[in-house]
Amino acid sequence: MMQKGRSKMKLYEIRSELEFVLDSVQVDEETGEILGASDTLDKIEKNLEEKALNTAKYIKNQLAEAKAIREEEIELADRRKVIENKAEYWKKYLAYNLKGEKYQDSQVAISWLKSQSIVIDPNVVISTVYSKVKIEPDKVKMKKAIKSGEKINGVELITKSNIQIK
Repeated sequence: MMQKGRSKMKLYEIRSELEFVLDSVQVDEETGEILGASDTLDKIEKNLEEKALNTAKYIKNQLAEAKAIREEEIELADRRKVIENKAEYWKKYLAYNLKGEKYQDSQVAISWLKSQSIVIDPNVVISTVYSKVKIEPDKVKMKKAIKSGEKINGVELITKSNIQIK
């Protein structure tokens, strides 16, 4: 199955190639020696190791790039907030000084729109009738409870094996 000049197999193909070679391998019944497939097995295993390491390097590179983008997003968000705050300050400044007067030219128009908003006294307790509550599962508490032997309907603690690339 392994063709000459075809050493650039895909990672998923290497596993099936390895299984094919192992299934077709002949063993000397007296000595237990593998006959004729030793070189092929070595090449496949070396190819698998090389592909796995190169794939891990690619993943590491992608994660580093994503981290750099995330850091840039944070920096841009901070800059955006500063600009928005400045604009909001100048908007309040203009509103205070114009006191409802309208102005307009070819590039901008200043007008007024009536709106309503709720102001809540911070010293007053608001009835639950006028409150929103979001209920979500507390996975930390559930994990502790299950570890201590408690049974929770519809919940189980599973152990996973997570790949780690450094």
